[in-house]
Amino acid sequence: MNIRRRDRRGSAMTEFALCSTVLIMMAVGGTDLARVFSLGTALTQAAKAGAQFGAFSSPNAANASGISAAAQAAAPGVGMQVTSARTCMCGETVITCGAGTCGSEPVMYLQVQTSSTYSAFMPYWGSAASIPVSGRARLRVNGVFTSLR
Repeated sequence: MNIRRRDRRGSAMTEFALCSTVLIMMAVGGTDLARVFSLGTALTQAAKAGAQFGAFSSPNAANASGISAAAQAAAPGVGMQVTSARTCMCGETVITCGAGTCGSEPVMYLQVQTSSTYSAFMPYWGSAASIPVSGRARLRVNGVFTSLR
């Protein structure tokens, strides 16, 4: 009877070691997943801030450095690339901004995209060590932009 008792004490330690390893890996994986979503949210908010700056007026929509600065200020500490593009619509037709003819005043839209790369705490088997993450916002530009023609 004493022999069985000693065997069980050692098995509890072994079970704890195996289970705790799996639980720690799951906790770190959950933390990585949460940080990826947090970065995605920060990039989307930064894209919205850049689009709001550019959508204020036509000259702002053409100011790529101002749009980038507004996006960077909205997410300090996040290393990101910011790109912006203007699109003009005449009804349902996309036209080149400042060119072409339109029966009515064309409508200008500004799209801002932010992107960054997330590096995982602990790369898992079969997963990438770095994950590309991006955010995007599209707003209509206010004001008359006849000065762009």
